[in-house]
Amino acid sequence: MAKEKIIKVVIQVKKDSLERWEKNNPILRAGEPSYVTDLGKFKVGDGKTHWVDLPYFLLETDTTSNVIIKTKESWKQYDKVKS
Repeated sequence: MAKEKIIKVVIQVKKDSLERWEKNNPILRAGEPSYVTDLGKFKVGDGKTHWVDLPYFLLETDTTSNVIIKTKESWKQYDKVKS
C-alpha cells in the first residue's frame, strides 16, 4: 500500500473590487477562480468568456449538509467531504 503524504499548500485566488474587475474584464483560464472583494462573490473562468459575462458561483448547503454549487444556468451537488 502506498504511504500517504501530506503536502501543505497555499492557494492564492485573484481578488479585486467589482469596479476593477469590470474595468479590466479579463478572460480567466478554465477553472481559475476570481473573488469580488466588495461583494463577497466568486466567478470561475472557462478559458474563453470575458469576466463580466461569467455567472457568479453560489455555495450553499442543503438540509443534509451537502454542498450545492449554483450558477445562473445550472447546479451540481457534491456530498459533504467526510474526514
